[in-house]
Amino acid sequence: MIQIILTTITIIFVLYRQLSEQMVKHKTKNYIIIIIIGLASVAGQASELKWDISLITAIFFGDILFPSVLGWLRAKYTLIWANKNQVVMRKGNIVTIILWLIYIIGHGFITYFVHDNESFMLFSIGISLLVQREVIWSDSRKKFSTQIKNNERLQLNKK
Repeated sequence: MIQIILTTITIIFVLYRQLSEQMVKHKTKNYIIIIIIGLASVAGQASELKWDISLITAIFFGDILFPSVLGWLRAKYTLIWANKNQVVMRKGNIVTIILWLIYIIGHGFITYFVHDNESFMLFSIGISLLVQREVIWSDSRKKFSTQIKNNERLQLNKK
């Protein structure tokens, strides 16, 4: 139950942030924390899980590969531009929402057939967000090589 609450809160918060205009940052700490919390949740239930080939396959395809591809796609469809202050910005769009719905439905489908896989959803979200963040950062550096230095400076000043 806690896993479902944490996952729901995380998705709502992330979707809200992805659909609002944000400065492009290279902060991965939050996503690594989500991954660690997800793994800690799994570790707490590890003895109860039925570790068989179907669960391992579901983890690989459903919790690592599938979320990584969707994170990459969300990044590629995210709008990236330099604003009037020469700061690189990003904002999701309807494609962002559609890809999150595909993720939720896809993960739900996998979980329906491999019940123990539901424990990995928070881990899976963290993987997807980490991939998305890294791709957006990489694309921003390529597309706005001069302006991204402003983002780096602003990010350092906020620490």
